[in-house]
Amino acid sequence: GLVGSEMCIRDSEQTDPRLDHPYSVEKHVAALANYHQTYGTKSDPPKDQAPSKNQLACLSQLIEEGLPPAVVFALWRPHSDRLIKTQKLRGSILGSGGELVPIEIVGPCDIRVWDRSWAVFKTALIMLGLVDLGPLEQDQRNMHRLLEQYGADNWILLYQADCRARHEFLLDIQVDLLREHQAATAAGTTSPYDPARPWNEAFNRLTGEGHHPSVNFWYREFTEPAITINSRANRIPYFLGGESPIASNQNMGEA
Repeated sequence: GLVGSEMCIRDSEQTDPRLDHPYSVEKHVAALANYHQTYGTKSDPPKDQAPSKNQLACLSQLIEEGLPPAVVFALWRPHSDRLIKTQKLRGSILGSGGELVPIEIVGPCDIRVWDRSWAVFKTALIMLGLVDLGPLEQDQRNMHRLLEQYGADNWILLYQADCRARHEFLLDIQVDLLREHQAATAAGTTSPYDPARPWNEAFNRLTGEGHHPSVNFWYREFTEPAITINSRANRIPYFLGGESPIASNQNMGEA
């Protein structure tokens, strides 16, 4: 399972979300300036798309630790400050012997709820200057295209692929980009990889448009299983690893 800062909400942060990751007013003003420049506006992000200071601080720490900017959409939702205490209660239940038993926190139940988490995530990446708007919109279009093409019944399979793309495959892409950049530098040429913004080009390649490793990833993790499922050769549980469960529509509550 995901531990530490990868969850972007730690136990201490659920009590006081600013203790472990101090996030200064100066950093926040600079982040808002990045948002204004990207969107050509003086207005701040809409409330339902604005990341909390806790979310921005956690995402910053992931980058400082050399980890990909990947977060858990089961926790990364609009108005996260309102959900911190609720998420703590959802994190464990009393067992029959009075002991605390951890329970699973589930992800978005459909693409509509995923879009709401993605909007906050996209805003945070832009505010921190990590990724340009274009690749992020391309990634969102890819999710909608795949779901439209292969059907809403395959949503849990697509969400699993999305999680694996952001938490695992994104790092593989970044490593390949760095190797290409080092080879280009040694040959006296250039590459699209920017060491100052190492994740921007990685997100640009994530959907697979024009890049064979990414095409193969989405085919292996979603397209091929979805074709098999739609042909009734296998049922969805056959392809699920269990690490990316989703909520039912009835269980989502406030997001």
